[in-house]
Amino acid sequence: MLPSQYSEIGAVKIVEVFDFFDFPRLFSCARASGQKYLALSVDDSEGVNTFLYSSVSEFRYKLLLQGGLSLREPYSNPEDGWLYKVESTQTGVEVSRSKASELPSHWLPPADAFIESELLAQSTERPSLDVSQLAVSGNREIANLALKLPRGKTDIRSRLLGQFLVAFQELVDAVGQKCAGEPTLKGAISKDILDRTQLQVLQTYPSSFGIQFAANQQSDLFQDSLLAESLSDIYHLMEAEFDEDRLSNLLHSLRGRATSKYRSLLESMIAVEGSVTLDWGSPKEGYGGQFVFSQNSILKAYEIVSSVEEQVGEEVEVVGQLVGLNVRTKTYEISSVSDKQKYAGKLAAEAPESIHHAQLSEMYVATLKRVIEVQSTSGEEKERWLLVNLREPVSNSA
Repeated sequence: MLPSQYSEIGAVKIVEVFDFFDFPRLFSCARASGQKYLALSVDDSEGVNTFLYSSVSEFRYKLLLQGGLSLREPYSNPEDGWLYKVESTQTGVEVSRSKASELPSHWLPPADAFIESELLAQSTERPSLDVSQLAVSGNREIANLALKLPRGKTDIRSRLLGQFLVAFQELVDAVGQKCAGEPTLKGAISKDILDRTQLQVLQTYPSSFGIQFAANQQSDLFQDSLLAESLSDIYHLMEAEFDEDRLSNLLHSLRGRATSKYRSLLESMIAVEGSVTLDWGSPKEGYGGQFVFSQNSILKAYEIVSSVEEQVGEEVEVVGQLVGLNVRTKTYEISSVSDKQKYAGKLAAEAPESIHHAQLSEMYVATLKRVIEVQSTSGEEKERWLLVNLREPVSNSA
């Protein structure tokens, strides 16, 4: 028996039965107003059939049908904070309201249980663009990213749009690597980190070019996730705009490849010639926000990031012979003694004046700074070595 119109839930009709044994054990139902519930049989003894009803939003219901949300989630983390215990007997139906923490733990489905649906959520309706609501419903990070083109422009080259999307994902990956405590300048990022920072496209929406992303994975019991930490750092980067001190401090704290990836993203934004809006929703309290990045701010931020990039590179010392030095072009070349490798490039901005008086063919201890540049057109990483300092080797003689 189903709840009546006078119950706390109200009268409902079954939408789809997912599991049946003697009677429906797991099914969805809906009120005339459209509010859906997921009903699960949790006890069947002494002539009483006990069900747990959890109200679900349209977005969460679609995730459940598509296998994007485990069956446990709507019962361990109900959207409106309450579960409804529905006890059905031959004489009637009683409905009471409870919190998940107040119910027997064995009533909750296992974490690896998923719904198998024949409908597969074929609705053509677009989900809501309210990222805060969607983030809580799906217990995952949601972000709307919109490119607003200059007045008079209605299209964008597919290559530019692709570069922008790839640059954004790679920045998320790079910052996520730092948040995981493993920042590196180059090389492959571990698959575990990439899986946790992967963004999925949920939909496009009316804007110049609007795309809604969702996290590849749900947040944990405390609404924490690596993607949430990564998006938080990126949000603060963009929000800093062209505040040089704040931007520099943020980039220094991120370390690794994040600076070059952020510069690459800014380059793609400049190529688009428009503004960018980031609207981020998170299930974690205190996270999320909206920010509009104007083209003028993007240009100024790019200049600062390009300058800061040289400051955050990794420094190494190389003992070698000074093969070439041009004060006018501020270029150098050094041949390493240990591995015969040649290092060539530009003098760093902070290089002392004394370098100008160094002697060719002499041996020096060179302090070099490695900087990784990302080519905006191809995404290829290129290594540069800046000469920071030269000093004479310490003599071994007494």
